[in-house]
Amino acid sequence: MAQDWYTPQTATAPPPVPQGLRPLSLGELLDRTFSVYRSRFWLFSGIASIYAITALALQLLNLLIRHFVIVRHGFQTGTLVTLVGSFVMALLLLVPYAITEAGTVFALSEVYLGNGTSAKDAIRGTIGRWYRYIGIAFWVGFSFCWAPLLLWIPAFIIILALRSVGLAWLAGLLFVLGFCALPYSVWAVLRNMLAVPASVIEAAPVRAAIRRSKVLTQGAKGRIFVVLLIAAALGMTAGMLQIPLSIVVLKNPLQEHNLVQSVSLIVNALAQVVIIPVGLIGLSLVYFDQRVRQEGFDLLLMLGPQQPVAPVPETVVYAESSLDPANPFGNDGRL
Repeated sequence: MAQDWYTPQTATAPPPVPQGLRPLSLGELLDRTFSVYRSRFWLFSGIASIYAITALALQLLNLLIRHFVIVRHGFQTGTLVTLVGSFVMALLLLVPYAITEAGTVFALSEVYLGNGTSAKDAIRGTIGRWYRYIGIAFWVGFSFCWAPLLLWIPAFIIILALRSVGLAWLAGLLFVLGFCALPYSVWAVLRNMLAVPASVIEAAPVRAAIRRSKVLTQGAKGRIFVVLLIAAALGMTAGMLQIPLSIVVLKNPLQEHNLVQSVSLIVNALAQVVIIPVGLIGLSLVYFDQRVRQEGFDLLLMLGPQQPVAPVPETVVYAESSLDPANPFGNDGRL
C-alpha cells in the first residue's frame, strides 16, 4: 500500500502520492533520514542484517581458526593467521555490503513512490547486479588511496630497499606529502558517493554511475560529508559499549579470551544492524534531493508514472548534464 514519509509501514490510510518531495535543507535532510528510518525500522534493519550476520559468521569462523592455530603452533602464528584472515574476510564482505547498500537504495525508492516493500523484495530487486556495486566500491576505494600511495610507496622503497641514509630526508618528505594529499582523497570519495544510488535507480553500469555521481554531487559534498560524519559518530558511540570487553582482553593480551571476543562480536553485529541504515538512507536522500534540485524530479514525479522501457545496453554513455528526456525515471522504468 502507498504510504507517506512519516507514517509507519502498518498504516491503513495511504496518500495517493509521496509527500514532501522538494529541495531540502541540511537540517531537513537529517530529520527526514531519521523519520524514514524510524517509521520503517524493521525494513531497513532487516536489509542491514544481511551484512551484519554475514560479517559475524566470518568473524566467528576466523576466531575459531585462530584458536586451533594457537593450540598447534603457538600464539604468534595464530596472530599472523588472524591478520591474514581479516584481510580475506574484508574482501568477502564486499558482496554482502554491496547488496545491503543497493537494497537500501531500492527500498527508499519504493518509499519515494509511496509503495510498500519488504527486505526480501529489496534484495531480490538488486541482487542480480551485485557485481556492479562491488565495482563501484573498488572504484571509490581506489579514488581514496591512489594519491597518498603514489607518494608513500616510493618512500617505503627508499627506506626498505635502498637503505640509503642520504635519502632519508626524501622519504620523510614523501610521507608528509602523502598525508597532505588526504584532503584530496576525501574530496574524491565524496564526489563518488552517489554512484550506487545512480546505479540502482538508473540501471547505470559502473563507469556511467561514477560519472553520474560526479554530476549529482556538485554543491552537495558538504551534506554528504555531514551524513557520513554522523554515521561514523554513531558507530563510535556504539563502539563504546565494547570498551569493558576490550579492557578484559587488554589486561591479558597473551590469552585468547574466546568467550569475551565472541560476545564483543555479537554486540558489534547488533550495532551494525541499527547504525548502517542511517548512513545509507542519508546518502540515498541526498541523491534524490539532488535530482530534485538539478532536474526538477519532483515535477516529473507529479506527472505520473511512465511506461517501462527496455533496459539500455551498458555500452551507452550517459550524458552528464541530464537524464534521457524520454525516460527521466531511469532505464528500467522505475523511479
